[in-house]
Amino acid sequence: TETDPITTTDLHVFAVVVPAGGSPTINDIRIWDDGIEQTLTTSGGTATISTSSANNVAIGGAIHEASPTYMNGQYIKVMIYSRELTDLEIKLIYRSFLRNIVGPRT
Repeated sequence: TETDPITTTDLHVFAVVVPAGGSPTINDIRIWDDGIEQTLTTSGGTATISTSSANNVAIGGAIHEASPTYMNGQYIKVMIYSRELTDLEIKLIYRSFLRNIVGPRT
């Protein structure tokens, strides 16, 4: 479990998986930081997440609140898939991203 705060000067690769179909709740979300799955701690109940195609996706903020909040930072790349990725797929995407940033090992 990652407990260190994420600073604005660090580069991170996040993956968020929301189960498709049914009525997933906030507790069903799986989150990875730099290829490592994190434990999600929530408070205030188990809100249902609408996976309907009629709804918009909000990335980097909470726009449903009376006072919206937004991430203070930049995105390098955002990828959205029409299915749940496996743990291995997420790790491979993370490693691929590192190779593009750092370059191949010699």
